[in-house]
Amino acid sequence: MAVLTGWRFQPSEDELLDSFLRKKILGQPLSYHMIVEADVYGDDPKNLTAQYSMANRDREWYFFTSTTRKHPGASDSSQASRRAGAGRWKARQRIKTVLDSDHKVLGSKQCFCYRERCPSGGETKTTWLMEEYSIPDLRRKAGASGINGSNKLDEWVICKIYLTPKARKVHTTPKAREDQPVEKVAPEPAAKRRRMKEPQTMKFTLKN
Repeated sequence: MAVLTGWRFQPSEDELLDSFLRKKILGQPLSYHMIVEADVYGDDPKNLTAQYSMANRDREWYFFTSTTRKHPGASDSSQASRRAGAGRWKARQRIKTVLDSDHKVLGSKQCFCYRERCPSGGETKTTWLMEEYSIPDLRRKAGASGINGSNKLDEWVICKIYLTPKARKVHTTPKAREDQPVEKVAPEPAAKRRRMKEPQTMKFTLKN
């Protein structure tokens, strides 16, 4: 699948939930394979993002991942474990309900910041941020949390990982801002994203 010049991957909240996550949970084919599968909670964000190309020039990464219960054997309403590597993802705000244009509930969004554990026992705030998108109602209907008798809470969620605006400026060097040729993106779901550099910004719009 060829990527048009000037095209960038920067989907809206409702597109992430309805056009990507819902289809992924239901096992339906995806029109675009720009979100890769990875164990977001298996490592710290610095090591995780080093293994994959950015989705766009804003230093953003998108992943399909699963969540597990904080307390094994708890109900579907239990909290998810947020441990990752030598730290944890700490919630920055309450869970937000995402609605479509007709005010229909599409799913949920929650924002996090990554905190590293210190040798002294405390925590240090880092420049890594994350948005997690989930569809709790679909989880209960599909019974995803009980798959194979595992401790999974959600079989699939989408995590958008990125740096704070200040840290993003530090990492954006003059060389990185130069226009780069756009490559083709392989359609295989398991394939890693190839780096894309685009000369202009275009709104990401999906048509059914």
